[in-house]
Amino acid sequence: SGAWLLTGRLVGLLGGLMVALSGPLIIYEHFLMSEGLFTLVLTLALLLLVLALRRPTRGRLLLAGAGVALACLTRPIGQVVVPLALGLPFLLAFPAWRDGLRRSVLLGVGILVVMAPWSLRNLAIHGTPGAEGALGQALIGRTVRHDKGYLYDDPAHPDPNPTRAAARRIIQEETNGGEPSGGTITQRVRDELNLTQAQTSALLRDLALAEILERPGHYLLTTREMA
Repeated sequence: SGAWLLTGRLVGLLGGLMVALSGPLIIYEHFLMSEGLFTLVLTLALLLLVLALRRPTRGRLLLAGAGVALACLTRPIGQVVVPLALGLPFLLAFPAWRDGLRRSVLLGVGILVVMAPWSLRNLAIHGTPGAEGALGQALIGRTVRHDKGYLYDDPAHPDPNPTRAAARRIIQEETNGGEPSGGTITQRVRDELNLTQAQTSALLRDLALAEILERPGHYLLTTREMA
C-alpha cells in the first residue's frame, strides 16, 4: 500500500507480487515467529506515516506515532524508525520549520502515549525504562555466531571479576561448540550465574562492547562485508 501511494499502481503491484511469491515469507507463515508480526506492524506503521505526511492532520500524526511505537514494542530494532519518523515531518516542511516542528511533536506524543506504560512497567520490574532487553543477546550473537574473530576467555589474561570471568567461560564454551547461539548463551549465563534478565543483558552487552572496542577496525570491516 505504501509503494502504491508513493510511486503508483505498477510499483505497488510488483511489490505485492514479490511479497506474495517470497520463499522465506511463505515458509515463515507456518511458524510462530516474531518476524511475521513485526513485518506486519512495521509495514502498517510506515503506511500510517506516509498517510500522515501526505495530509498532516493531528489525528493522523498521533496515529502514525502510535504505529511506530507498536513496531518498537514488537522488536527493539523497530526503534531505528523513531528518528526517521520524527525527522521527516521537519525536513519535508522546511523552510516552514514551525509547522514541521509541530508535526514532529505530535508524532512524538503518539509514540510516548504507547511507549510510556511499557517503559514504566520495565522500570518497575527490571529497573530500566528501556526496551533493550535483548541488546546483550544480539551483540553476543553478532560477535560469536556471525563473526569468528573474538576471543572471550583467554587463560593468559583472565578477567579479575568472577562474574564476568564465569560469563566469559560460558560464552567461549558455546563458541567452541561449533554452533553458538546468543539465546543459548543468554539462558546459560542467566541460569548458571543466577542473574535477572536485565542483569544478564547488561553483562553480555558490556562484554561484547569491550571486545568490539578492542578491535573496532575488525568490527567495522566484518559489518561492511555482512552489509
